[in-house]
Amino acid sequence: MAIDHGSKYLGLAIADERINIAMPFGVVENNGEECALNELKKIISEKNITKIIIGRPLALSGNITEQTQITDQFIAWLKKEITTPIEVFDERFTTKMSKLPDSKKNNAEGHNSAAAIFLQDYLERTK
Repeated sequence: MAIDHGSKYLGLAIADERINIAMPFGVVENNGEECALNELKKIISEKNITKIIIGRPLALSGNITEQTQITDQFIAWLKKEITTPIEVFDERFTTKMSKLPDSKKNNAEGHNSAAAIFLQDYLERTK
């Protein structure tokens, strides 16, 4: 499973490693650590998730940004809260690539599409 961390939403994507295809799965509202954690644990259990890939948003130059630092804090917190292995993946470009023009749902839909894009990239790079 991939997670695209945003201030309002956690975009999710899942993949079956046997067929190497990532698909948007949905979003979890990021309205408090406990609520988000409960939803993530439920999905991890129901979908038998064996690995989580979290996108790390760097600047185009590769430098750390404020959003990178916020995401790094989320990653550190999540690693303490769950036992599922977590890997970090450079997600530059994916959120912008995933947004649909003129949609009020861009924020939520953009996050799960971004998660699917970088999860697919991860699957292809780790074959």
